[in-house]
Amino acid sequence: MLKRKQVLLENWMIDYLKEITKTYEISFSESIRLLVSLQIVEIAKATNKNFKTKDFIKKISNVTEDYSKNNQCPEKLHNFISEVYFEGRKAAEIRTKQLKTLKKAK
Repeated sequence: MLKRKQVLLENWMIDYLKEITKTYEISFSESIRLLVSLQIVEIAKATNKNFKTKDFIKKISNVTEDYSKNNQCPEKLHNFISEVYFEGRKAAEIRTKQLKTLKKAK
């Protein structure tokens, strides 16, 4: 379920996100969700050696290259985004448990 939140961003962040939305024809909100999900996965990998997932950082270069070469075929991009959201959710659940444990330890 999506919820509306207000987020303040630096101008350079907005400029970058606008370019993503133009280039890959996704919404501004979706570009933010994608990048946040990617970072949740990366942080979970960095803080929990037992968390195994695909290497989305490597995969993103293949997906974006395919998107450019294949006349902007959106199927692969949307499949990639769905994978990132799925893994991001799993990673967020793991990280949330870790953070709660840290909080209790204090």
